[in-house]
Amino acid sequence: MEEYRFLYDYIVLDKRSLNRYMEKFHNTSAIWGQFLHKEQDRLRSHIREVSQIVAVSDIELPTMYHNEIATRLIKEPFAFERFLKNYHLIELLFDYDLVNNIKDLDDDLKGIGKLLSQYNSKEFNRLIYVLGGRINSIPSLEVQLNNIDNFMSKAKVIFMIMVRTTTH
Repeated sequence: MEEYRFLYDYIVLDKRSLNRYMEKFHNTSAIWGQFLHKEQDRLRSHIREVSQIVAVSDIELPTMYHNEIATRLIKEPFAFERFLKNYHLIELLFDYDLVNNIKDLDDDLKGIGKLLSQYNSKEFNRLIYVLGGRINSIPSLEVQLNNIDNFMSKAKVIFMIMVRTTTH
């Protein structure tokens, strides 16, 4: 029997699940599934074969900028550039949180100094701040991060570049 290759990726849902999917998963498929629904965005320059995708609900992309970066992430052919776009999403979350915290101060001008002093310019501290309030399961994150052993040479290159760019 000859194997058939589909021209596009498809998602098959039970009709009863469509509304739930549209509400909880559709807009964030770029993050949890690395695919987009829009016809013009289906063409990718890299293809990753997967046997299973686990949909993750309740992911929020709070602004149009976050959605834009997630879309670019999917289209990016180079792994390092995809990593940088993922990192940029985290930076945008920091900026988003900072803006909201400033808005919450209203006319408390002394509070702005305290707020800004809490967020020093060290990337690591910003990363901890952003992820700290958003990670539901540290053990599952740890499992994912421990997979770096399989890509140690690439990881050293990526993180050495990140260290150089953040210290200059």
